[in-house]
Formats: sequence, C-alpha cells, structure tokens
Amino acid sequence: MAPEKGESSTRTAETEMNSTGAHGADLSAQIKGKGVYPDLEAGITKHDPTDKEATKKCVTSSCLHRKPSNVTASLLNNKAYHNEIGVVAIGPNRDRLCEKLHFTDTYKSRILAWMKQVFALDETKYLTEINNRIRNNPRKYHYSDIVDSPEELSKMLLLDSCFILFTLKRFGCASPSEMHDAIKVLQVQGNLEQLRVETDLLGAEISKHRKEIMLDFIIFGNQMPLIAVKKLIETYPTLQTFVGESSIRDLALSFFRYLKPKQNTELNMEKSHDFNNLLHLFHWSRIPATGKYRISKIGNRQPPAIPSATELKESGITFKKMSSGSSLDITFEEGLFKITGTFKIPIVDVNEYNEIIFRSLLDFERENDFGRENNERGGCYFTAYSATLAHLLRSEDDVKLFKKNKILPNAPTIDTEVVNFFQDLIIETEVTKDIPQLYEMYKIVRDHHGSWLSQNYGQFKLRYCSNFWVTLGVLLFGVATVLQTVFTVLSYLKPRGH
Repeated sequence: MAPEKGESSTRTAETEMNSTGAHGADLSAQIKGKGVYPDLEAGITKHDPTDKEATKKCVTSSCLHRKPSNVTASLLNNKAYHNEIGVVAIGPNRDRLCEKLHFTDTYKSRILAWMKQVFALDETKYLTEINNRIRNNPRKYHYSDIVDSPEELSKMLLLDSCFILFTLKRFGCASPSEMHDAIKVLQVQGNLEQLRVETDLLGAEISKHRKEIMLDFIIFGNQMPLIAVKKLIETYPTLQTFVGESSIRDLALSFFRYLKPKQNTELNMEKSHDFNNLLHLFHWSRIPATGKYRISKIGNRQPPAIPSATELKESGITFKKMSSGSSLDITFEEGLFKITGTFKIPIVDVNEYNEIIFRSLLDFERENDFGRENNERGGCYFTAYSATLAHLLRSEDDVKLFKKNKILPNAPTIDTEVVNFFQDLIIETEVTKDIPQLYEMYKIVRDHHGSWLSQNYGQFKLRYCSNFWVTLGVLLFGVATVLQTVFTVLSYLKPRGH
C-alpha cells in the first residue's frame, strides 16, 4: 500500500535522526553549546537529585515520564499513566514547573529566540495583543496556581504558541530542507548557514520525541487556546509566509495522521471551524458528521446494560464489519419481521489504540458541552463507542467472535487485554445516562434479545447452521425429505393397473 503524502519524508527524516547514533543523545548539548543564544544559556537550570524540594515539586506535579500505554504494552490497568505529561507541558498547569520534562520553558525560549531572528518577531507587540484578549474575555483563558496575572499568562502562551507552531510546521514539511527553503524566501539577514544548523538541531530534537509530543498535545489537562497560536501568525506577516497556505487545522491534522482512531475521511474540509484547543480539533477529526449521541438537557436515563456479543448471537444477532469514514460509527439494525438483527461496526484497530488518547477524549466529552443539543456538530461518540464495546467484549470468546468477523484484526494481541482495555474505560462513561440515542439503541437491542421469536431463530441457527457443512447437511436432508414425501404422494395418486 502506498504511503500517505508526507509519510515517506517523515520516515526519512526519522531515519536520518536515528542514524546520528550517539550524537542524537547529545543534540540538546549541541544546541546549548552553539553559542547562538548566549542570553538564554544563563537561564538553564538542571534538576539536582539531592535537592529534596525540587524533587518533591517534580513528584507532586506528576511530571514523571509516562510511556505510551498501548494494548500490546500490557499497561491497560495502569491508571498512573493517565493525564501525565511525557515531554512537554502546555498551558498553565503545574507540570511545566518540573525540570525533568524534556522540553522546558528554557527550550521553548530557544525556539522563541529563533523566531525573533528569522521573523523579526517583536514579542512586546504580541504580548500586548494577547494580554488585551485575556482581559476582555477572561472566561476563554484559564488560570492556575502557577499563574498570578494576565501578563504572566501572556508570556506563557507566547512560549507555547512558538513551540506548537514550530512543531506543526516541522512535520508539515515534506523534508527538513523545506524548512530551509521557507526561511530562504524570507531573505533573513545574518549567518544563514548557522541559522540552518540551528533549525536542524531544534527540529531533530523534536523529531526524536514526535510520538510523545503527539500524546502530550491531546492530553485533556495539557491544553491552551488555539486562538493564541492564530494570533501569533496574524500579528507577523512573515510568519504567515512561513506557514504558507496551510492553516493551523491542516498542519495539526497532518501531525496527528498516524494516531488511531484514524481520521474521518468524510470530513467537510471546506467549511471553517473554530477549535478551542488541539484536543477539540483531534476529537472533531475522528467523529462522524451525523450529529448523533448528543447530551440531553433532561437526561438522567441510564442506558440498560446489553448482553455480550456471544450472548447476542444466541438471539440471531450478527456482527458485520462496516467500511465507514469514521472508526466510531457503531449502528444496530433489525431485519425483516424483527427476527434478525445486525450490529455494523468499523474495524476496531485496538492494537494501535492508546489509553491516554481515549481517556483524554472521554474527559473532553464529559467536561465540555461539545455534545450538547445546541452544538452545530458533534456528539459523545467516544463515550458511546467505548461503552458499547465494553458491553459487547466481556470475554475471550467475544473477542474471538469479533476476529472471526474481521472486526478485530488478527494481530498478536492477548484477547484478555482487548477485554480489559474497554472494561477499564467504561468507568469513565457515566455520562451515558444523558444520551437519549444511546438509551434507545440499547433498549432495541435488549428487546430483540428477549424476543421469543428471535431466541428460537438464534438457537436454530446455532444448532443447525453453525458452519457450512452442518448447514449443507441440513439442506440436503430437507431436500431428501421433501422428495421422498412427493414420491410417496405420487405413488398413491397413480391409477391402479398402470
């Protein structure tokens, strides 16, 4: 299968990065040792293990590195990995106080200094603009105990905006040389060779931690208003030239393109949308456009539990792999006379799913009004998806049934880990009591499963149509019985003497 646009170039860049060997581990030291930004080097502080106060600050802010908790990593039950920052903290959260993070404010200051040199960026102008926005619309910006004033928050947003913009543009380029070309077009004054070296060093360090940065960018408690990044671009025309025709949305979608669940291929990209933060954008890019599973203002009707997949099979319900633009659109349809039923489920690519991603998206749906009835588009799809699969996949037999129907890929994943993944998520989905459409779907499934007609049909199908040879045998026996009956009747009807 042909790689996606930009995929090969990204892998090439990563290959080049890995080929540096021992030098790759010293990139940070190389950046510091270049002497390009001596004013920043004085501000570098290192974490001293003997400093008990600093160590305590790191531990209490939950800044210890967390590993990507994929299903195959057997980390499904480890709640300690949830909402922990890996390499970079965004916004006014306590994690950014910890010096154990790879990309501290000192590193972000280096990117800011790089932007000052390349784009003639006047930070005073931006800080004034964003500070006025904070004062005029304080509800759109959140504070914490580490931010004392709008001025301090403005500086924080500047550093984070520079880091986000540099990271997204770095991976939006087909190759590192495109970054050089973009700088060359601006006709930057100064030592271009030294600037290219600095650009490569900053980009390579980010490339080395791409996966961790992707996860950090969509952690629920690690967000900042995207309007701050847009304002940075609007304030400086040279930055608009650097970004090019791509919007922040396009750059972010390209950056997240390898994360599962996959992007909805039926998105209306021509229509503009306002996104609060990167997590909001990621959520929008994955859900269907049908507007289901909205939260009711009345709510408070907890959906009844539905039986597992193997139990539903006993009432004639089948499970069909569905090809859809979104990976989250699970539907249930009853057949003729409501005797049969079919669950249509997109491929559950659980081998690539990450618990951090799902929990952040569940938090987002639960704590925001994205799924409210007055929202133009959206719904609690991750909540409905996780809750439904947690009901259907309760045992290894359920997982085997999904694999048999090609809904789950036949990858080397332990079946119990698949079960645990969704069972652990279901405790996060108490908001399901406010989703009327989910309640109605579960009620239809339960009524179908409890139907006497469906139960008898399902039992007959399991007993006599469990596989091809049994079905063929039943058919042949039925045909033989009918033929024998016909010939018997004909023998009685045949006139005597003939």
